[in-house]
Amino acid sequence: MKYKNILLIEAPGVKLKTNGLNIGAVRRRHPKISQLTLAAIVQREFPTSKVEIQDLKLKIKEKQVNSLTYGNKQIEIYQIGRDFSEIDSNIRHAELILLTANFTQEAGIIGDLIEFCKTTNPKAKILK
Repeated sequence: MKYKNILLIEAPGVKLKTNGLNIGAVRRRHPKISQLTLAAIVQREFPTSKVEIQDLKLKIKEKQVNSLTYGNKQIEIYQIGRDFSEIDSNIRHAELILLTANFTQEAGIIGDLIEFCKTTNPKAKILK
């Protein structure tokens, strides 16, 4: 099967806070080696395809998406990075979309991103 446009998307990150303090690391602004390796393999296997990477973690923007109670603490959950809508055009033109992320920590955001991709481009094949 031939794909003219292949899009790799690194999902936005997740930041957890309690009492205004970060819990754990949020790794942004660095190349994702596994994503770059995957892009190289895809380009090798589909040499006539346009392979594009969009890293949604690059932008310093956070919005609270949820909160939960953990013991006696309230934990706030933030999405870190670009909004999905910022790559709307890229998604609309892709025939194959490959999603990369920390699938444990970013599971909720990945689910939202999959739904956004399906709504924006229902014909695209989405792999995660």
